[in-house]
Amino acid sequence: MVILFVSLFFFPTTILTQHSDTVVGCGGFIRWKEAHPDSVLDFRKLKISLFSETTSTLKDVTDVLPNGAYSVPLYDEGVYRIRLTTPKGWHIEPSDGYVLDLEKDPRACFKDFDFSIVGFSIFGQVTTSGMKTGPPGLSVRLTDPTSHKPMLHNFTQDQGHFMISPVTPGNYLLTVSNQDRSDKDHTRASINIKVQSDSINLPEPIILLVRIYFYRTM
Repeated sequence: MVILFVSLFFFPTTILTQHSDTVVGCGGFIRWKEAHPDSVLDFRKLKISLFSETTSTLKDVTDVLPNGAYSVPLYDEGVYRIRLTTPKGWHIEPSDGYVLDLEKDPRACFKDFDFSIVGFSIFGQVTTSGMKTGPPGLSVRLTDPTSHKPMLHNFTQDQGHFMISPVTPGNYLLTVSNQDRSDKDHTRASINIKVQSDSINLPEPIILLVRIYFYRTM
């Protein structure tokens, strides 16, 4: 999407030249990688950053329009990189953005540079009952609450912290179990989670159930 910055709706007919008075834009759209009609993205949370590829200097920061479109102004020839800046935990493609070499290809902006939203992240902590921390190495799983189909899997880290990603919008059952065991007998805790249009940072820790085993002696 190449946009003349006199208006957001006109395409330029000239090619950018060194130190030209004409300002053109490189742009594109931000969309879900897979359709999620129930999830409405808040594009106000997203920014497009333009960097000099040779010096890594930030040249410009641009807002994303309510329809997911964006356009970055370019004033001079050069080698640039466009990156999409998102809130913590968002997964996008391409994660490294796009390189625009206007020195080799003055028409580099005559196409769209689209970004895809892949999913979000769930951040949380598992704690032992009566304590403020939890053990590492516990299995954390996301499953479909209806079909019980496993979706994503990870392990707790130091002090019981965990992250699961990329998570697409929907309802999930999050379970914590011993090591890599997923059967009911090894489930230590479970909660229902609804992911909508952003990452989730669980406000309260997930408290592990304490299992007491009785052994019969002769």
